[in-house]
Amino acid sequence: MERKKTHANAIFIMMLFSAIIIESVCAAVFWGKLDILTYNFPWAQISAHQWAGMYRPQFAGTYQVNYPPLMPTLLWPVGKLINHFGLSISAGSSLRLAISFLLIKGLGMLFQWLTAGFIYWKSKRPVWGLLLSGLILLNPSMWFNGYTPT
Repeated sequence: MERKKTHANAIFIMMLFSAIIIESVCAAVFWGKLDILTYNFPWAQISAHQWAGMYRPQFAGTYQVNYPPLMPTLLWPVGKLINHFGLSISAGSSLRLAISFLLIKGLGMLFQWLTAGFIYWKSKRPVWGLLLSGLILLNPSMWFNGYTPT
């Protein structure tokens, strides 16, 4: 039984690192500015200056913000990094654009990886844990989400 768990742990770690590499490359290489430029990126920058600033019409622009207060809390560290390094998704070198997109999409990817790890950790049987976490980590729709324009 212990040997089975050791093999399952190794497989899970390989799946996790594969998902991290694939999604990070997709998020950094495939750029789209529509939804991110309009919402997520400015909201992260605003949250770094004023925690709840994205709810004020003068800061949020013409777009109604209807996310719960958890949203500015999650975007705050991303916005701090964006503002500190002067990153932009509309101008700059290719490397700076790649880092910008990776940062803004990284939050969703991080939670996906943590969810898969939690499911694997809480599973009673290694095979079921691998199957369920594999459905999250190796799901092509999750990879697609890493490189979509939104």
